Amino acid sequence: MESNNTYGIVYGPDNDGIYTDVSRTLKGAKRYATNRNYDKVGIRYNCGYVCKVVAIKINNKWKEI
Repeated sequence: MESNNTYGIVYGPDNDGIYTDVSRTLKGAKRYATNRNYDKVGIRYNCGYVCKVVAIKINNKWKEI
């Protein structure tokens, strides 16, 4: 079964972060974020409207939340 989740970068102020889709996989989103100096990766379940941060980069290592 194919997943409809999308992953993206989260940036901006902590309470009003902006989410932008960048990949269909978590690994791809982390790579995109690393190459462009972002430190938060989020997910949209089933391509819905709600976004959740799933990983944060701390000390050059990705930590799952």
